[in-house]
Amino acid sequence: MVSLALISIALITIFSLQAQNLNLLCDADFNTRSVELLRERLSQLRAQKELDLGESSGEFEDHPGYGYVEKVEEISEIKGIYRVGETVFYETDTGRRTISIISFIYGRR
Repeated sequence: MVSLALISIALITIFSLQAQNLNLLCDADFNTRSVELLRERLSQLRAQKELDLGESSGEFEDHPGYGYVEKVEEISEIKGIYRVGETVFYETDTGRRTISIISFIYGRR
């Protein structure tokens, strides 16, 4: 009886650690993929000849479930410098996961 109790405690501990490892893996995957997608969007903005002010959103075709919201504002104190707020999100069964960045880029309007 005692050995059965010890084995069951050990199995419960192992299963809970495995579940925790899977959660950490999902977090790492989201963080890595989201940063790559943020860089991709910022590169696309930098490549544009003219920046459009305001807010826009869309989805990443190569990554189902991932989307973005971006806001471009002109900095009034410095001509040609724009503040870009980028948010990448991923829709899951348990809700929406997001990661955001603020960047400043030089551009024309």
